Amino acid sequence: MPNSKACFKRLIPSVPHTLAQRTSGFACLTFKRKGLKSVGVVTSRRVKGDQESIEIRYYLSSLPVNVKQFARAVRGHWSVENACHWSLDVTFREDESRVRERVLGSNMTWLYRFTLSILKQHPDRRMSLIMKRRGCGWSEKFLMEVINTLVC
Repeated sequence: MPNSKACFKRLIPSVPHTLAQRTSGFACLTFKRKGLKSVGVVTSRRVKGDQESIEIRYYLSSLPVNVKQFARAVRGHWSVENACHWSLDVTFREDESRVRERVLGSNMTWLYRFTLSILKQHPDRRMSLIMKRRGCGWSEKFLMEVINTLVC
């Protein structure tokens, strides 16, 4: 299994704004613009075998500058995003999709997410999402049971 541990480094591009706080891996910049209170910068390093990749992400925020709060928000966002992606991939095998047209791909992603949210609302916790999806295709009675969950 590849080493997918993210290593955070202090790589902050020079910008003509005041640097409010900086700690290992995270930095917040303060701007004078209505509603925008901070810009966060995350630099992550990933090592997979002998390959190394560095990714820099910027976040605009209406929150005041607080490095620990920023780090928590970024990690929380990605944990939700990764969990959703994992569910979509396991339930619909989304990573194996051969759809290459941009609009069709966007529509399919929306449809997968919508269907996933409906399946998660079904009260039977003993069935996996995959089995619920398959059950809807196998039985009109079960399909109606899942749909009626939304109405009631």
